Amino acid sequence: MLEFAEQAEDVLQSAERHLQGKDTELSGDIRLTTPDVIATQLLLPSLADFTNKYRDIDIDVRIPTNLYDLTRREVDIAIRFLGFGAPPPDPLIGRKLGSVASCFYATEDYLNQHDLNDIDTQARWLSWGDQERFPQWVKSSPYPHIPTRFQLDHGGTQIGAALAGMGMTMLPCFLGDNTADLKRVPKAVPCVNHDIWMLSHPDNRDVTRLRRFREFIVTLFDDKQNMLAGK
Repeated sequence: MLEFAEQAEDVLQSAERHLQGKDTELSGDIRLTTPDVIATQLLLPSLADFTNKYRDIDIDVRIPTNLYDLTRREVDIAIRFLGFGAPPPDPLIGRKLGSVASCFYATEDYLNQHDLNDIDTQARWLSWGDQERFPQWVKSSPYPHIPTRFQLDHGGTQIGAALAGMGMTMLPCFLGDNTADLKRVPKAVPCVNHDIWMLSHPDNRDVTRLRRFREFIVTLFDDKQNMLAGK
């Protein structure tokens, strides 16, 4: 019975997406999911321009603790980090918005208090939830002998910990370069390791309000390419 119920649910959701795809109104909700750092640093400063132009469209921004499912209509559009060069997952359609460079950051006080070249330094990298003390990104850093500490898997938490003097952090350049009191650690060079993609379901390709919003996002990110690249 469960198998048949799941099949029926899939068919109904497909029909709903098909009907939604006929929507030509410039009104209604747009459910958007994206990581916190993309929302706060790249989207929200400019989102008022879109909402002021289209006053009958409401934006529902969801910062995920899990990945919302586009195929089950939990959200309409997702803006996500994907591995550098990775294609969007089937059956979704998408557009690459840019390649993202990351670099290494700490406060000036933290750098003054620790000799990063000392093999026995008490400096530490802030972990992004890695299960090992020397993950690949640490091995590729200017100081591969420094282990990670703590488990912090959100950009805002990483920044707060770094500003509090808990360690050094790896951040997207658009985030680290624009955070007051953080500076790039000595010898650090930006490295491209992620792409940002805008994803949606193909059934929503012709929904007018979603199409206008996608056009707005593409233009917004076109103006931020140098920031994304860490220039």
